[in-house]
Amino acid sequence: MTTTLPPSISSFNTYQKENGSSAANRLLFSWLSSDLHKKQLLADLVKQSAPLFFSSNASSRDTNEVNFNDFDWLDGPRNYYQKAVLLAHPKHVEAALKCSNALIRGTHQEEDTQTQEKLDFSNSPYRGLGGYFMLALDAPTEHDYQRAFALDMLTSINDQQYDAIATVAFKAGSMLSLRQHDFDLASMAEIIAARYVLSIFGFAQKDIGLILESTRKIGRGLQYQIMGRHFVFEPSTMIESRAGLAKLAQRATEIIELFAKNASITRLERDERDEIQADIDRLGGYDFQIDDKRTLKKSLAAPGFTPLLQKMASTRSFSQPKDSYGWQKEFGNVEKGLLAASLVGGSVTNIQNSICICLSEFFKQSPGDLAKMRRQAIDERKKNPDAQWLPASIKTVDWVKEALRVSPPVVFVPRRTNRPVKLDPESTQGNLSNDGDHSNLIPADTLVLVALAGTSSYGHDGVTDRFVLSFDHPVNAIDSATKKNCPFSKTMGGAPLVPLSSQPDQSPPRWEYTHSCPGMMMAMHVIAYTARQLLVLPSITQRINADTGKPYGLEKRWGFQCTSYPLSYQKEQLLAQTPLQTILPIKSPVDFHSQELKKVIALGAPFIDKVLADSKMVHFASFVFLDNDSKLALFTMYDGDFDTYIGHFAKEFGHLFDRFFEHVSISPKMPIREHPFEFVQYLKQFVQQPVGGYYFSAYPEATTDRIVHHFKPQRQYDFNEIRGGQ
Repeated sequence: MTTTLPPSISSFNTYQKENGSSAANRLLFSWLSSDLHKKQLLADLVKQSAPLFFSSNASSRDTNEVNFNDFDWLDGPRNYYQKAVLLAHPKHVEAALKCSNALIRGTHQEEDTQTQEKLDFSNSPYRGLGGYFMLALDAPTEHDYQRAFALDMLTSINDQQYDAIATVAFKAGSMLSLRQHDFDLASMAEIIAARYVLSIFGFAQKDIGLILESTRKIGRGLQYQIMGRHFVFEPSTMIESRAGLAKLAQRATEIIELFAKNASITRLERDERDEIQADIDRLGGYDFQIDDKRTLKKSLAAPGFTPLLQKMASTRSFSQPKDSYGWQKEFGNVEKGLLAASLVGGSVTNIQNSICICLSEFFKQSPGDLAKMRRQAIDERKKNPDAQWLPASIKTVDWVKEALRVSPPVVFVPRRTNRPVKLDPESTQGNLSNDGDHSNLIPADTLVLVALAGTSSYGHDGVTDRFVLSFDHPVNAIDSATKKNCPFSKTMGGAPLVPLSSQPDQSPPRWEYTHSCPGMMMAMHVIAYTARQLLVLPSITQRINADTGKPYGLEKRWGFQCTSYPLSYQKEQLLAQTPLQTILPIKSPVDFHSQELKKVIALGAPFIDKVLADSKMVHFASFVFLDNDSKLALFTMYDGDFDTYIGHFAKEFGHLFDRFFEHVSISPKMPIREHPFEFVQYLKQFVQQPVGGYYFSAYPEATTDRIVHHFKPQRQYDFNEIRGGQ
C-alpha cells in the first residue's frame, strides 16, 4: 500500500478500483490517522460537497448489554464487512447532528413515537459502550430526562467553584511532571483531568487509581467504537471498556448510597463516608491567591460547594419534575451511578485531548504571536495567580475555544441511518454507494462517520480556516466570527429550544443539537486554566528529537487519542533545587575498600565542606553505606543544571576524587580534573531518580546563595569558615 497518494475522493476511488476494498480501507485509515492527511481529505469532501463510501471492518450489528458478544463469529464474515460513509460537509454534518435521537415536541408519548419514526439517524453505534450510556439512547424521553438531570447537576456548581477545583487539580496533577526539565503533557493532562473530575464528583482521593484505570479503558472504548473498529479488530477493547464503566458505576453508586438521607450504614461505611468528607474539607482549606497584594482563603465549602455524587444522593429528580402523565421522573441510585460514571468516563479523555490540542495549536503560531500570547497569559496570572474566576478580560479562554474549533478533541461521532437518507441535492459527486451508482443517497442501516474536524476547520468552499488569534477583541468575538461554519461549537454546548428555567409543568428541554456535550461547561475551566499555566512556564517549548532535529510533536492513536506530547521548559527559573541520589558499587574486597573510602571522606571532610560552600549551589550533601558496605550512596540537593554541577566538582575536587574513585568497582577516566566531560557521562549511569519523581523542599524557589545570604548574619558559629586542606 502506498501512502503518497494525495488524500481525495478521486484518488481513493482510483486506488480502490486498482487494489480492492480492503487495501482502500487501510489507505483511508492511514489518512485519517494523520492530522495533515485527514485535513486534506476532509477539505476535499467539503469542497466536493460529497460523502465518501468505504468498506468497513465494523460489525453490522450495534451491540448492547443484552446481546453483546463480539466473539460470536457463527454468523459468518458478513457481520464484519459492510459499507460505511464518511461525512464532512457542514450541511451534511448538521443534518446528522440535528436528525439523530428524538426531539420532544409535545407532552404525549404517542407524539414522541411519531417523531422517532421520522428520524434519519440513530445513535445506536454507541450501544457497545453500554445500553444506559446517555450517548447511546434513542428513546427521546429517557435521553432528555438523563440530559436534564446531568445539566441540573453540572450547573449547580458555579464558575468560582469550578475554577478553584481546577486550580487544585492542576497543582496536584502537574507536581511531579513540572519538577523535570522534560515532561510528557499527555500524561500530565490525564492526571490533571482525573483529579479534577474526582473532586467535582466527590470520589475519595484513594479512588484516583480506579478513575485513571477505568477512564483509560472507557476512553479507548469510545475511540474504538466511534472510529477504530472500522479499520482494526480489537474485540477485547469493548469488553474492557464496559468492565471499566461497570467498576466506575459501582463505586459511584456506593458513594451515593453512603450519603443518601437516612441511610442505614455500618460503622465501617460511616468511617468511609467520613474519610470522603474529610477529603472535601481539605479542599476547603486551600489558600487561593487572587492578586499580588494579598492571599484570600477561599473555602470551597463556604460558597456552597457540594460534590455531585453527594448532590445526587439527596436529589430525587431534575428541575422539570413531571412527565406527560404528570409523574415526577425519579432516578434510582443505580441509575445515578451509571449516569455519573458515563460523565466521568468521557470527561477525562476529552479534557486530556483538549489540553494537548490547545498547546499544539499554540505552538503553530508565529514566534512573535506566541510571545504575545505568553505575555498576555503572564499578565492574566499577575491579576489572578491562582483561581482565575474567568473575568471578562481573559483571552486564554478565547484561544482555547479557537484551538478546539480548529482541531476538536472529538474528531468524529458515529451514527447509523434509520432509513435511506438523501443528502443535499447538490451533492452528486460522491463515490460508489451500496447500490453501485454515484450517488448522494445513503442507504438505510448504514454506519455513518460524522467528521466534526472537517466542519470546524473548513468553510463551505473547502478552504482551510486558520486559527484566529485575537489580542484586543472582546470575549466570544472569535466564536461569533466563525460560528456559521462551526457545527462543532453547537455540538459542544448547543442551546436548548426550551430553556432550563421553564415552568415545572413543561417537558424536559428540547435541543436543536440533541447530543451537544453537557460536560463542556465543566471541562472548559480546567482546560483554560491549565493552558494558561503552561503558557507562563519559562521558555516552554516542544521537545526536539535529536535524530531528526525536529519537535517530537503531538502523537495520537488512530488520529484520535493524544498519547504523547513531549515538552520542555527552563525548570531552574521556577524550581531552583534538584535532588541527586547516586549509588556507587564498591570494589572487592569490599571490607578493605569500604574502610579506605571512610578514611578518604573523614580526612577530606574539611576540604569537601569548603568546596561545597564556595560553589554556592549545594544545599546539603551526605554519604551512606548500603548493603553491608558494598555500596556507597551520595545524596545532595543542588541548584542549576546537572552537567554544570558535576563538571564544576570534577575540576574543584581534583585529586580527592581520584583517590575516592580508586575504590569504586567501575572507575572513571583519570585524572578526573582533566576529563570533566567524561566524568559527567560516567556518573550518569549511577544516578537513581526519586520514586515517582517526587521530592519535597520547603523553599523550592530559593537558591543556596539566597538562603546563605539571609541566614549568615544570624549564625552563632559558621562551620563553613573552617579551612582545611586535602
